[in-house]
Amino acid sequence: MRWRLLVFVLGFLGLTAALYWPSVPGPQTDLPLDKAVHLALFAGVAFLGTWAGVPTMWLGALLLLQAVASEVVQARLLDRRGGDLLDLAADVLGIALGLLAARALRVGTATGSRGRPASS
Repeated sequence: MRWRLLVFVLGFLGLTAALYWPSVPGPQTDLPLDKAVHLALFAGVAFLGTWAGVPTMWLGALLLLQAVASEVVQARLLDRRGGDLLDLAADVLGIALGLLAARALRVGTATGSRGRPASS
C-alpha cells in the first residue's frame, strides 16, 4: 500500500510542477489541448489518490484547492501564464471523472474488482 501512496505523491508533484511552471509547457497550438491536459492530469491524480487509499473527501478538497490556487497564481504571479476559468472547469471535471472512475472500478476499497480482496 505504501508504494501506491508514493505513486500518488509523485503524480501530485508532477501535477504541481505542470501547473506552476513559469511558462506553458509543451507545444503551443490553436487546438484546446490545454483543457484536455488539465482534465487528464487532474483525473489521473484523483484516480491515483483513490487507488492509494486517500479518503475521497480529503482528496477532492486537496485537488479542488490546487485547481483554484493554480489559476490564481497563474493569473497574478506568473508573467507568461494566465488564469483561466475554463482551465478551472477542466480541472474540476477531471477531478470528478477520476473519482467516479475509481469508484466505478472499486479502486481503493477493501475489495478489488469482482469482489476479490484487493492486493497491495
